Amino acid sequence: MSATLDAEPHSRPPSSLSPGDVAVAGFNVIARDWRLVVGWSLFNLLALFIGAVFLVIVLLVSLGVMGAARFEAFGPPAGVVILSIGGVAVQVMVVSALWRRMLRSGPPEFLYLRLGPDELRLFAVALIGVAVGAGPFVVAAILGGIVASLSGWLMLAAAPLSLWLLTRISVIGPQTFVDRRVDPGAAWRLTRGHAPRLFGTLVLVAFLAAMTEVALGVAITVGAGAIGGFQDLFQAGADAFAAHPVRYLVAMALNLAASPFLLTLVYAPWAAAYQALKD
Repeated sequence: MSATLDAEPHSRPPSSLSPGDVAVAGFNVIARDWRLVVGWSLFNLLALFIGAVFLVIVLLVSLGVMGAARFEAFGPPAGVVILSIGGVAVQVMVVSALWRRMLRSGPPEFLYLRLGPDELRLFAVALIGVAVGAGPFVVAAILGGIVASLSGWLMLAAAPLSLWLLTRISVIGPQTFVDRRVDPGAAWRLTRGHAPRLFGTLVLVAFLAAMTEVALGVAITVGAGAIGGFQDLFQAGADAFAAHPVRYLVAMALNLAASPFLLTLVYAPWAAAYQALKD
């Protein structure tokens, strides 16, 4: 009896997690709710427009307050920070809307988009993911600085360790969304014994997302070129805008419109994996 009781906490019934089925969950969402994903694309474009207007106002006010000399040092970095924060906020809102559609029941109410506690918790989860993924490399760099002859081997060992840690907490986002609290330990316990299949899911999701991104990139390049011309096709940044403003704006708009589709392909599988592990 004692041995049975001791083994019970570690025993776990087999889950319905299938890497192949889970990896295509994003395609299933797009096929079923394509109008919703298109709505997120339009929201992404609208958010960019509002953010650009806000940024211009902030920069003009800053220019008037600080003067041209100080503005040259302050303005561009501030603009990058504002755009980066805005971009991350929009992506978190789209992922949150996706998981709200998959993991909760309720009316859509503006495409399931919100900006509140759920999104703040998911932002915290993103920071945890960055820390967990980068942690082994930071430790390897510190130890490599102490023992220089081992630095290469330590960095080499950090890569699989980082992947394993990320695999073990891979469902922390959906788990946080459902439980409404950030608990890495709960995600760690939920994935116990399932790391190989979750790693297979990670590889498949990365492959499918990469292939889709390449296909979308080619389609966007051809579409933008058909509208704005194919001259100097691979220019980027300020040069591209100055030489072919129409093509640059069309390509940027199409990339922003495609972003929610890619986010769906990348993040829907982890909600599906969470559901399979919880069954």
